[in-house]
Amino acid sequence: MPQRGDHAVAKALVIGRVERLCAVGQAGEGAAVDTRHHVQARQHAVIVGGLEDPHLSVELFELHGGAEPSTAPAGHSPAACFAPLALPPSGAVRIVVDTNVIVSALLNPGRQADRVLEAIQSRGDRVLYDRRIEQEYREVLARPKFKAIDPERAERLLRRVLGQGDLVTVGEPFASPMGDPDDRCFVEVALAGGAEVLLTGNARDFPTGLGFEVLGPTALMAVLAPGA
Repeated sequence: MPQRGDHAVAKALVIGRVERLCAVGQAGEGAAVDTRHHVQARQHAVIVGGLEDPHLSVELFELHGGAEPSTAPAGHSPAACFAPLALPPSGAVRIVVDTNVIVSALLNPGRQADRVLEAIQSRGDRVLYDRRIEQEYREVLARPKFKAIDPERAERLLRRVLGQGDLVTVGEPFASPMGDPDDRCFVEVALAGGAEVLLTGNARDFPTGLGFEVLGPTALMAVLAPGA
């Protein structure tokens, strides 16, 4: 296992459930991290379990809606250090959109959350939702703390997102524990609708290993619009 002293690990870039290791000298570009290395994240701090030296330099590429690292190992681009989500054969990705992405898009026009929603629309990707999700969108946007958001603009965005969406009927509830029970509906819709991606600014709140990727806006943009 790499140690700090041999400088084998230059950077670990993490996207959703896909971990890739950029190593200098030993592992080579894009060598896969063993899946037993469980990744936990709290904001932008990442601990890769199983590494003998817990102080190895690792960086979060995208697990909490943050910005990409500004540097990569010499001769490597950040994009070369992870395996992006494979697009389905049809080209249209089925996506569940967490409420915080909607709010962020409205509060920060032109930033990543707004741009990824535009990319979803322009590509013709499908947004999966049910009535609970639609209700949460509207209830959250109506909260006094978001009074800076113009109601008409919010309604236009919701019409745009839901108008390109598929209303999903959830049969079986998701029974596993979750940190925030209000997020359960997003997981249930993702499972029932066969989503490839759950788009959120708080990836740590969602379980993994359910058959869909949990990605933030920056990570999903790298898949839908590489180089944009």
